[in-house]
Amino acid sequence: MVLVNHTCPNCGADKHGEFCAVCGQNSRDYLRSAFRVGCDFVTEVFDVDGRLFRTLGYLLTRPGYLSREFTLGRRARYVSPGRLYLLISLTFFFILSFTGGSLSFDAESGAELSESLRHDPELQRVFERLPSTERERVEKLLRERGVDVETVFDGTTKPASEADPEEPSALEQKFLERGIGFLEDPQQAYQDMLGNLPFAMFVMLPLLAALMKLFYRQHFYAEHLVFSMHLHSFVFMVFAVLALTPSEAIAQAEGLAYLWKWLDITLLMACYVYGYLALRRVCGQSWAITLGKYAALSMLYGLMLTIGLSTVVVTTILLG
Repeated sequence: MVLVNHTCPNCGADKHGEFCAVCGQNSRDYLRSAFRVGCDFVTEVFDVDGRLFRTLGYLLTRPGYLSREFTLGRRARYVSPGRLYLLISLTFFFILSFTGGSLSFDAESGAELSESLRHDPELQRVFERLPSTERERVEKLLRERGVDVETVFDGTTKPASEADPEEPSALEQKFLERGIGFLEDPQQAYQDMLGNLPFAMFVMLPLLAALMKLFYRQHFYAEHLVFSMHLHSFVFMVFAVLALTPSEAIAQAEGLAYLWKWLDITLLMACYVYGYLALRRVCGQSWAITLGKYAALSMLYGLMLTIGLSTVVVTTILLG
């Protein structure tokens, strides 16, 4: 005979149903196999149940629907916006860490690179100011890419002190050292920047919500924040698909370059169309007014995103 506990073991209150009405603790029994406990843990963290698939379905097919449902108080049937964003963003950056292109250079562009360096006096000056150790590293890298270093720099390999009495500042030296390191190991540079990208994109969530608050003052900031999380979640899903598509070189080798190019363009355009439709559904204004505000929001957000990504690059260079 199984004894049923009708009182909450946490607070002692009478319990009716799966959850305690006083403290909210569920009635799940954890005194069972580790496998079952692990399954429950995964379910609680990622909501891997019917709600997840329902939420993903609406996210992909009905722009703005989930944000509207949240505003109307219908939230129990769906994965929460924060948890959904966390799950999708982690999946996206995991995929990107394995499939994203490196920052390597085209080995066949040595002639073009030589021509560019030969006609850029600023690069000539920077090269001459490099300490001997860094200059040797740069020469080695350029030679590997087919550049005739002696011709490009006119055989100028004088010490920095003789070529230019002005020594680079500590900040310039740091940028030079990190920049050369990136050239030597582009894939590591890519991984370093990728490691800083999730935090930068997380910061963009409240910033986009703040921009929306400027255009839609009648809505609460929390509504805009929910919309921002849903929109970013959709964009991450699209970019995850883009990351999984073959690279340009592979596509050309297989004769599919044209197809994949149009697929990329179509998916990118889908992000813009999705954002517009979602904004109109959530905020409820006319097509024309929504289009004007959406265009302004897109430009402002694009500027903020550019600044954010540039900050990621600079931070990666300075901090490593």
